[in-house]
Amino acid sequence: GRRELTIVSGMDDTSGVSVEVQDTGPGLDPEELDRLFQSFYTTKPDGIGMGLAISRSIAEAHGGQLSAAPNQPHGAAFRFTLPAAEKSSEGARSHRVDRLRSMVVGREGVEHATFYPRTA
Repeated sequence: GRRELTIVSGMDDTSGVSVEVQDTGPGLDPEELDRLFQSFYTTKPDGIGMGLAISRSIAEAHGGQLSAAPNQPHGAAFRFTLPAAEKSSEGARSHRVDRLRSMVVGREGVEHATFYPRTA
């Protein structure tokens, strides 16, 4: 069937920002969740098992978190959170996305992706 990717972003419950990426693929084996972020652990024949370990360490180095969970009814959901900045730096612009954006990704990847700003 058609694979879809949904990206939801916004403020989380701890005054930080969060981004959750959900797909409708084959999902995650619950027994693999504990090992998923370990260095050199991979479920792919061509993988080296460093991508998620590096991603989590980057998030944690900035005071955030990276986690994975099954997406219901099928697929996977990855969520990362980072603390919100207390002040914006001079010259920095902030903007708010009030509309949905969609895109189609390459033929071997996801066929459709939708981006949603998280609302309170």
